[in-house]
Amino acid sequence: LHSAPQPDWVCSLAYSPDGTTVAVGLSNSDVRLLWAGDGAHFQTLTGHTNWVYAVAYSPDGQTLATGSDDKTVRLWRLSDGVLLHLAPQPERVWSLAYSPDGTTIAVGLDNSTSLWSRGGPSDVRLLWACDGAHFQT
Repeated sequence: LHSAPQPDWVCSLAYSPDGTTVAVGLSNSDVRLLWAGDGAHFQTLTGHTNWVYAVAYSPDGQTLATGSDDKTVRLWRLSDGVLLHLAPQPERVWSLAYSPDGTTIAVGLDNSTSLWSRGGPSDVRLLWACDGAHFQT
């Protein structure tokens, strides 16, 4: 068991599909990538402007989705940390999940849920959104 001290509050965690890395969403708006074996930090993804409440690896482990109190979902290419897509949201993002085939991302907001289709690394579009009273496609 290893402990990996972080520079700020830890808001979210996710293991990579192969179990070799851990993504950590922080209250300082950064996402840190750590080696699972020893907790060593090896990459920081920057761009969010508020707490990162959600992190999710794509099933192939090549992309990381992050969601924040800044009302954005961001997709990052993990091989080099490049931001592939930024999707503004109407509310803060609390949770994210990829479908098993990696083509859809579920997004949980303050009072609504949406599904986004991922046709390619930067091709992301809304499939539907629902706030409990209204449904949008």
